[in-house]
Amino acid sequence: MIKTGKPLMFGKGDALKSMAYIDNVVDALLLAEKQKVAEGETYLIADKKVYTVKELYEEIAKNLGVGFNPRFLPLILSRIFEKLVIIMNKMGFHAGKIFSAGEISRDVFYSIEKAERELGYKPKIGLKEGIKKTIEWCRENEVL
Repeated sequence: MIKTGKPLMFGKGDALKSMAYIDNVVDALLLAEKQKVAEGETYLIADKKVYTVKELYEEIAKNLGVGFNPRFLPLILSRIFEKLVIIMNKMGFHAGKIFSAGEISRDVFYSIEKAERELGYKPKIGLKEGIKKTIEWCRENEVL
């Protein structure tokens, strides 16, 4: 939808999301592998900053070279999709796209404080560079 320049956005697009570029995740895994304190522990790995859905969509659109004119939908529709997913799951159906429509309007972000403190984790690649590299990779591999 972003590629068309007219993505759907529930509410104002202000839900907060944590993002992590794959190189940052690999760095964190390598740090954890080398440290005794990490044994049996769980770490949340992401950028230091959290982003709004609108920021994410805008950055993706910019890197795709398309305009950005989202279609705003009432937040209640996203909540309806959430309930629909619960019902479909109980019936044995997988509802991936419907799940995404329900989840996208919820805040889903994490603190990386524990990984910073215990592992010395510092994300090196931020959102702008990460999205740029991801889109380049997708184009080179004909995924986009």
